[in-house]
Amino acid sequence: MTMNRAAEEVVGLDDPDGAEYGAFISYSHRQSTQVALDAKRLIESLGKRWHVRRACQVFLDRSNLAAAPELWNELVQELAKSRWFVLLASPDAAASKWVDKEIRWWLENRSADTILIAVTAGNISWDGDSGDWSADLDRTTALPGALRGAFAAEPHWVDLRAPADEPLSALELEDKIATIAAKVRGIAKDQLYAEDRRQHRRQVRTWQLAALVLVVLTIVSGVSARTAVVEGNRATRQAALATARLLANEANARIDTDLRTAQLLAVEAHRIAQTPETTSALLNAVTANPALTRFLDAGSPVLSLATSPSGRTFAAGTRDGRVVVWDGDGRKLADVTLESGPVSSLSIDGEGENVAASDGNSLALVKTRSHDPVRKLGTAGPITMIALSPDASYVATTNAKQLDTGGPAPADVTLFDAANGHELRKLALGPVPVRRIAFPDKTTLTVAEVDGASTHFDPATMRERSKTPAGGAPASRYIDGMSEDAQYYGHAKFGEAHVRGPRGGDDLSYAGMPVANAEAVAISRSGSHIAAANTGQITVSATQRFTYFGPPRHVLRGTGEVEHMAFLGDSGDLVTANEDVVVMWRPDSSGRLAQEIARTPDDYEAVTRPALTKSLDERTIGVLDETGTLSVVDTDAHEVIRQLDSRKIGTPDALTLADDRSRVLAVSMKSGHRNVELETGRSTRADANFESATRDRFIFAHPLRNMRALAVSAAGTFEVVSLVSGQTESRREHVLGDHDHSFPLPITSASVNRSETTAAILKQDEVHLVDLATGATRRLDTQQAATAEFAGDDLIVRSQDGKAEIWSADFATNRRTTMTLKPTTPIATSRSQRWLANVTEDGSIALHDYQAGTVLARLILPNPTESKSGTTGSSTSVLFAGQGEDLYSATPGGLVLRWRLSPEHWALTACATAGTALSEAQWRALISDDVPADRRCTRP
Repeated sequence: MTMNRAAEEVVGLDDPDGAEYGAFISYSHRQSTQVALDAKRLIESLGKRWHVRRACQVFLDRSNLAAAPELWNELVQELAKSRWFVLLASPDAAASKWVDKEIRWWLENRSADTILIAVTAGNISWDGDSGDWSADLDRTTALPGALRGAFAAEPHWVDLRAPADEPLSALELEDKIATIAAKVRGIAKDQLYAEDRRQHRRQVRTWQLAALVLVVLTIVSGVSARTAVVEGNRATRQAALATARLLANEANARIDTDLRTAQLLAVEAHRIAQTPETTSALLNAVTANPALTRFLDAGSPVLSLATSPSGRTFAAGTRDGRVVVWDGDGRKLADVTLESGPVSSLSIDGEGENVAASDGNSLALVKTRSHDPVRKLGTAGPITMIALSPDASYVATTNAKQLDTGGPAPADVTLFDAANGHELRKLALGPVPVRRIAFPDKTTLTVAEVDGASTHFDPATMRERSKTPAGGAPASRYIDGMSEDAQYYGHAKFGEAHVRGPRGGDDLSYAGMPVANAEAVAISRSGSHIAAANTGQITVSATQRFTYFGPPRHVLRGTGEVEHMAFLGDSGDLVTANEDVVVMWRPDSSGRLAQEIARTPDDYEAVTRPALTKSLDERTIGVLDETGTLSVVDTDAHEVIRQLDSRKIGTPDALTLADDRSRVLAVSMKSGHRNVELETGRSTRADANFESATRDRFIFAHPLRNMRALAVSAAGTFEVVSLVSGQTESRREHVLGDHDHSFPLPITSASVNRSETTAAILKQDEVHLVDLATGATRRLDTQQAATAEFAGDDLIVRSQDGKAEIWSADFATNRRTTMTLKPTTPIATSRSQRWLANVTEDGSIALHDYQAGTVLARLILPNPTESKSGTTGSSTSVLFAGQGEDLYSATPGGLVLRWRLSPEHWALTACATAGTALSEAQWRALISDDVPADRRCTRP
C-alpha cells in the first residue's frame, strides 16, 4: 500500500542524548496526513519560548517510499537521530509495509518503551490473558504485525479518533496530542500546559512593549503619526488576540475542576477578542454542566450545611463563626456572626424562618427575616449535632462521639425550649454510635445510628415510641448516608445505590449509579433521590421514578472536591460546599441557556421526530407531535399561543404558517389542503382529491412572500398555494420528468433558497435545481448526495459518509468544509448564517460556527421523561427562528426548548452563575500586571 512522506527542514536541537529529533512520526498518508501535521505542530509549539521557532524538533516524512524505495536508507538515518517513535495507528498504517519496516527497525535498534501509539482510525484491543494485542481481527485493526509481542504489558495509548458524526475540535485535539508532547518533552502534562501559559503571557507582554516602543521610535524617527498609529494598533491587536487565546485555553482547561473561574476567564477572553476560539470557550463554559444553577460565596470555609424541609432555605456555618442563609433562588437572607467560634452544626425549621446553630459548646437561634436576627440560647456543650423542630419550638442536641479506641462514647440527647433556651429534658443513650438526630415532624424526635437503625421518641416526654431496624448495609467498602430528617438511609458500593424507607422494609433500589468508590452520600427527605460524590464528581439518581432510559441520572462536575452536600427538601435539587464556596444544582434542569416552551407527548408507537415549521418572518413556529397535535409558538413572547388537534388539521403531508399569525396551512395530496384560523380554530378544506397517484404525497411546504406557500410532492408536483384561502394558484406536475409511481418515489427532500428563485430537489443521490419562475431544471455537479438544504442562498449538500459541501448562491463554486454532518441527523442554520446546528447521535446538539466550519460546543439535550421511542439523538428536531436567532429543539415525550444563541447573553449568564469577579491575584497571574480598577464581570 502506498505511503507518502516528505522530509521537512528542521533546526538542530541541543539534546543530552545526542538526538536531533524529539520524535519520529510514522503514519499513513491516506488516513492520517492532517493529524500527523497537527501532531508535529503541537509537539513542537506547546510551551515553546516566544523567541524560538520550536521547543522540540519532530521528523515528519512525506516522501513516497513506494515510488522511490531508494529513499529508505535516508529515512533510516532520520530514525537513528530520533528519541521517540510516534505511531499514528490506523488500518492503512497496519497494512503498510513501510510503517511495519520502520517499527521493526526501531525494535531492533531502540526499545519498545520509546514507542508512543495514537489511534486515528480503526480499533486496537489488549488481550490480558495472552499479554499481547488481541489476535481478533475485528478488535485490533489498526496495528502493524511488527508490534505483536513487542510489549510486556499494555502500553498507554492516545485515542485520536473522532466521534462518528463530528471531527475532534481543535481544543480536543490539542489536549490529546499534549499527552504525547509531554512524553516526548519529558515533563508532566500539567507542567507543559503551565509552561505554555507562561510563555504566552511573556509573549503578550513582549508584544505590548513592542507596540509602545514601535510607536515611540516611529514618531521620533520622523515617520508620520498616522503610520505610527497604524503599526501600534496592529501590535496592540496581536497582543490582544494572544491574551484572548491564552484566557480561552485556560478557561477550557479549568472546566472540569474549577468551572467558576473558567466562566470568568471565558467572559474576559470574549470581551478582549470575539473569535471562534473565544466564542467556543464562552459557550463551553456556560453549557459545561446544565445542572449548575449558581455559585455563592460563604466568605470563609464551610464547616456545616443544612436545608429546610420545605426546600425554600439553606444555610452554611463557617469557620469564622458566621451563619449565612440563602433562599431557594440563591438570594442571601441573613449573614450573622455568632461571636463564639466556628459553626460546626446547623438545623433549619420547616419553613426556613429559623436556623439553630452551634459552635460545639453554645446554642443560638438565627431569625432569617428579622432586624434582630440572633438569639443566644446559652451554653450547653459539648455539642456534636443539633436538630430544630419544624415549628421551631424545640432544639435537641447530642454529645455523641467516637472514642480514640474506635468505639462510641456514652451519649446524651438534651431537649431545649427554642424560645428561651431552657433545658427541658435529657435522655441518656449509653454508648450508641449516633449518626444524626432530627425532627421528622413536630411530635417526633429521631435518633439514628450509623447502620441506619433508629429510635423514635415523643419530645413531650422523651419516651420511646418505635424503632426502625438497621438498613442492611454490605459488609465492607461502602459509603452510606441519611436524609436530613433521618427517615431514609442508603449506601453506595461498587456502582450500586440502595435506599431504605422509614419502616425499614422498603428498599427502593437502583443498580446503576456509576460511582465505584463514593466518598460521600446524600439522600433527599422523601427518599426520591440519592447523590454520591467521588473525586470531584457528583452523581444524582432518582430512586422511585423510572423512564425508558432507567432512573433519571445526572453527573455534576466543575467544582472540585465536595466536602458537604444536602438536598433541598423533597426535590432533586442539591446544594454542595467546598472550602468557602457553596454551589446550587438543579439536576432536572435543561440548562441555563434553555427555556422550556412546551411538552410533547409520545404515542409509543413510532420513532418519529416532531415536525417543525416556521413562518417567513420567523415570528411563529409550529410543532407537530406524534399524536397529530400542532402547537403554535410565538417566538417574541416565547410561549404557546394555540394548540390544534388532528380534527382541525387532519393528517397533513406538510405544514406552513402565515406571517400575520392568523392561520396555518396543512397541505395534503390526498385529502386536499386545510386552511385553519388560529384565533377561532375554524378549518376550511380546499382542492380536495387531486388527480394524482395514490402513492404521491407532499414532502415539503415552505412559506413565500405575499402570503403564499410552495408545496412539493414526492413525484415532482410543484404547487403555489394561497395562505389566505388555501386555494392552489399555480401547479406544475412531474417537474423532473414522468414517473411510473412505483416505489421508491423519486424525490426524497426539497428546499427553497431565501431569494425564492430556486428549489433544490434530492432525487435518489442526485441534486436537481429547479428555477421557480420557469420550471427549468439542471443537475448540480456533486456525487453521492444524501441531503440538500438551503442556508439562506447557500446550498449545503451532505454525502452518505457525512462530508459537507457548501455551494455558493450561483451554484458555481463548492466550498468543502471540515464539518461532518451525518445525513440521518437534522441540521438547521440561522438567518444570519452565523450558526449551524446539528443533532448528534449521542443526544446533543453540535453548534458550529457556520463560516469557520468549526464546532463551538455541544448543547446537552435532556432525555425525554415520558418517551419509549428512543433517545434524543434519534428523535429530536431543530429549527432556528425569532428575531434573536434562537434555536428551538423538540423531542417526542420530552420538551420543546428555546436556546438563546447570543454571546452577550452567554456572558451575562456566566457572570450571574459565577456570582463574583476575578480577584486581583487571579488577574495578575492569568492576564497581566495591569489590574483594572473595575474588574466586574458585567462591566461594559
